[in-house]
Amino acid sequence: MEVDSRTDAGNSGGARGAAIAGWRWASREILATAERQHRELVGKVQAADDRLLAKAIQMPVGPKQMGEVPTIKALWMGVVMHIVHHRGQLSVHLRMMGEKVPSIYGPSLDEPWF
Repeated sequence: MEVDSRTDAGNSGGARGAAIAGWRWASREILATAERQHRELVGKVQAADDRLLAKAIQMPVGPKQMGEVPTIKALWMGVVMHIVHHRGQLSVHLRMMGEKVPSIYGPSLDEPWF
């Protein structure tokens, strides 16, 4: 039997095992991509000077209403809080696939010492 090394399907048993192995491969790819994109964003924010971060930008602040918001606040609301939301989703998906949830904001129940 020829096995795709990304899925380890040969050791999982049948179509269901191949699907589970494929999901595990995909979850590793998703985590690697998220970590890479996070590092890139951190580098960009660290390279920005204080004047740029304090500059006001136009953003929606209510229904059909635009307002000026400091760039740093827009980053906090639009990036950091968004990441928090999606990390929570990712934790749920990982658990549903039988994967261990990594320590994201402190230990998870999957830590061996917890």
